[in-house]
Amino acid sequence: MAPLPQTVALVTGGSGIVGAGVIYAFLKAGAQVIAPVRNEKGKGSLLGDLRDLDKPTLAHLEIPTADLSDPKSVAELGEMVKAKHGSLDHVVTSVGGWWQKGPILQFANLETSYDEMLTEYKARVLSHYMLAKVFVPFLKVDAASSFTFITGSLGEAPVFPDASMITAQVGALMILIRTIQAELAEQPYRVNEFCIGTLVKRHGEADNNQSGSATNRQIGLKVLETIESTGESGKIKVGADDLPNVE
Repeated sequence: MAPLPQTVALVTGGSGIVGAGVIYAFLKAGAQVIAPVRNEKGKGSLLGDLRDLDKPTLAHLEIPTADLSDPKSVAELGEMVKAKHGSLDHVVTSVGGWWQKGPILQFANLETSYDEMLTEYKARVLSHYMLAKVFVPFLKVDAASSFTFITGSLGEAPVFPDASMITAQVGALMILIRTIQAELAEQPYRVNEFCIGTLVKRHGEADNNQSGSATNRQIGLKVLETIESTGESGKIKVGADDLPNVE
């Protein structure tokens, strides 16, 4: 894995499993990482995932507070990043947690399900849109730069009926990504969808007899591999067998 000194990356989702793994990989590679979290609890969770890193490495980590479902908060985050760094080499968006409340037409009454749909749409689709809207203009206009949306294969097909909300919202996100890729097709930087097709656990957690699972540090290393390879924008689908080994 090539080192990334003098590289500035914005990576969201640090309080979650996948985002923390990506942040870990960027920091290990020597990048300056901006990792916004919603609150102190999220900050504590992220730092727990990074506990193996030494102080000089952690010195390259910035953890601002931001609500990525709120346009004002995302705009303020953008102003902060622009004032401090001017531009970005990479952006990786990982937003949204697990949801398993039942089939989409059955899990609640109309009013409750309507509110839930809007809440999840803001979290899983609009947050990615706002991050692209604010931070794509900050990307260095260079083939080595990239914007990566992280999705999951549940957005491609309703495999688990009780997780129907994820399928509906991530499916919408995938179409949004296609639209953004088409709009930015003439730009030299890459706009990729990184689609995870496996269960992901934190590094060091037990498998719990779940075959085909991966660790978040494996995911992080694979994301780094994709940003290092120049070429056309596209969709990168990864399963457990596609991931590098991590001790």
